[in-house]
Amino acid sequence: METDYATILQVIGSPLRFFGLTAIVCSTAFSIGAGILKNERAFVYCIHMFLAIIGLFAAIAVWCPRSLYHPTELTNLGNQLPPNSPYPVALISIIVLAIYIVYKLYAIHINKAAAKQQP
Repeated sequence: METDYATILQVIGSPLRFFGLTAIVCSTAFSIGAGILKNERAFVYCIHMFLAIIGLFAAIAVWCPRSLYHPTELTNLGNQLPPNSPYPVALISIIVLAIYIVYKLYAIHINKAAAKQQP
């Protein structure tokens, strides 16, 4: 049994890989829960959350490639990877969050307007 844990820890060598795995597992669990509860809004939220996680993961992979590797692997690679530049990732995250907030506020406004028009 200990070898199973060692293998899992070896495969999930970097913090970013662990974050990606836990985010996907949590998103899957929430999506299954929303499907079982038959709650459409919760399911749509889970899809949005999953897409945001995958997008952020891709942005980090592009602009911070060193975060994909375990520190022991980085010593073997030397200077083959470009340096991390976290500012584009932070900027993309802020822009996407702002767009999502505007989208949710617009959706709330549309739902209120539709509720007023119903007799």
